[in-house]
Amino acid sequence: MSAASKALHIFPGQILLRLLNLLAQPRRTVYTFNGRRVSSYGLFVENLPVEMNTIGLFFTTRIYPYTTCIGSSSSTMIEKMWHRLSPWATGRNILIGMVFIVLVNAVLFPLAAGRMTAVTGFQPKILDIRLYYGPAAVTEFMAQLGPDGRALYRLSTLLIDVPYALVYGLVYALVITALFKNTAPRWHALIVFPFLISFFDLLENAAIITATSLYPASVYPLDAVSGLATCAKWLCAAATVATIVAGLFIRMRERGNP
Repeated sequence: MSAASKALHIFPGQILLRLLNLLAQPRRTVYTFNGRRVSSYGLFVENLPVEMNTIGLFFTTRIYPYTTCIGSSSSTMIEKMWHRLSPWATGRNILIGMVFIVLVNAVLFPLAAGRMTAVTGFQPKILDIRLYYGPAAVTEFMAQLGPDGRALYRLSTLLIDVPYALVYGLVYALVITALFKNTAPRWHALIVFPFLISFFDLLENAAIITATSLYPASVYPLDAVSGLATCAKWLCAAATVATIVAGLFIRMRERGNP
């Protein structure tokens, strides 16, 4: 298995456990689970139902066996990415990126939404902001938009959503790099979350552009992938927010304990 494939195995399980450990600094204990010695964390074992701990142990021992490779050859790609981002993770660059993000959300998206309402005659709940939707919902929404609405949706996706997805992933990765710069290398893998948001967002955009272009034809696999990509995008966004909050907590703790 390649280093990149092994690195991706940390996504649902080990990263979450390490993030919880970082926030709470619980007592670390060792358990024997299915004949393997694994680490668990006393604070969460004490406060959560035993089933939750069992699920966590199952993730780290059976479903994601390569999580122990963090810090070894499997993290080479992530470390290279980290070192390339580090020189750019300055306050000035992050500020510029955050200003861009605020402008897109406060100006461009509302303008596009207002134009969409004017063209379609109603205020549509676009696919991008839904948590999940199936292929039937895509076809129904395309029909509701009408020809002019579909053309506008395609144009706004191309001119606003695609560039936005490319930029915000990089900006949030720079934020995480800056916040975790004084932590151990095993935490560097957290920078994958913003890039995963961008990846799934771009996949969603590609599906939307295709759907608006080919309607009334329905490309079933792509319609199904669109909803899954949107759901994965929001999950990665939640993980990114949790990571940034944890990073802010670390920085405040460092300032309080010089």
